[in-house]
Amino acid sequence: MTNTDLALNAEAIISAWSHLPYQHLHPMREDAVNTYLARFGSFSDANFSCEDGAQRLAILRGLDGETRVLGLKCGRLEPLILNVEEELSDRAIAGSMRFIHETIRCSTFDHISSVVACADVHTQLALAAADFRLADTILGYHAQLDSIDLGDDDPDVRESRPEDVEMLSEIAFRCFCERKMNGNRFAMDPVFDSNSVGALYASWLKGAILEHQADRCFVFDDGSVSGFMTFKLPTDIEKSVGYSMGKAVLSGVHPERQGRGIYRRLLLAGARWLKSLGVEKMEGKTQITTTPAIRAWQKLGAHLNITYHTFHWTNQSRV
Repeated sequence: MTNTDLALNAEAIISAWSHLPYQHLHPMREDAVNTYLARFGSFSDANFSCEDGAQRLAILRGLDGETRVLGLKCGRLEPLILNVEEELSDRAIAGSMRFIHETIRCSTFDHISSVVACADVHTQLALAAADFRLADTILGYHAQLDSIDLGDDDPDVRESRPEDVEMLSEIAFRCFCERKMNGNRFAMDPVFDSNSVGALYASWLKGAILEHQADRCFVFDDGSVSGFMTFKLPTDIEKSVGYSMGKAVLSGVHPERQGRGIYRRLLLAGARWLKSLGVEKMEGKTQITTTPAIRAWQKLGAHLNITYHTFHWTNQSRV
């Protein structure tokens, strides 16, 4: 099968996917399909199943950053699309379980994650049957920037500088390394030790600033650097279909200064910056257990628009 054939096959399966992410935010379903397709490039490494009554698609990709920091060879099963008839039948679930097993059977990964919409019960049951376990639940809030009173520029919030990285990395480490501080999926997974989890988030913070993996990082600095929040602009493909939504990505506030409104002030600074560039909406995702962040987005007037689970699988024979 040629790359063109693979792409057309993938497009057909994605177009039929009832749980296509963000489809309800695009006026035209075709735009949602094309935006999703753009995330994955070539489908030459995809696993397809097109048997009677089912169209399944999966790609298992390596995660170099997680592998380097966490000490296990990590992969990501995404997309995982299980278009089946009679979604809750034992036959359909067993068929999808076999498809997942076939996808990971010959891999050399020690640890694999996969995301699934909260409404997609079939895929959750198939993942569980394939020995994946629920790791976290993510809530995605969307704020309409022209409906928020963003206030004036904050004198204690500025753009990050390279010399901030050491302090901000320490903040990221402390905020995410232990489940009592943050219930992220890595901290909740017993296969990862707390130092490795903290180091992973610190590496993401460093990449955001030093390697420009974020479009902007704001820092709270009132004489003491106490927090950060990174932001991304809409991608070119998103802008081409009129999808004007920036993203608040990674944030952290020093544990000793939490509860003082610093997160909200960083959030507002990012919203002002995005709005100044003509961006209409802002998205922020957080674990369902992170109630302070959830409250901050709700007080901003944001609405819950995206929910999904992350599942983890570990090759116990190699751990």
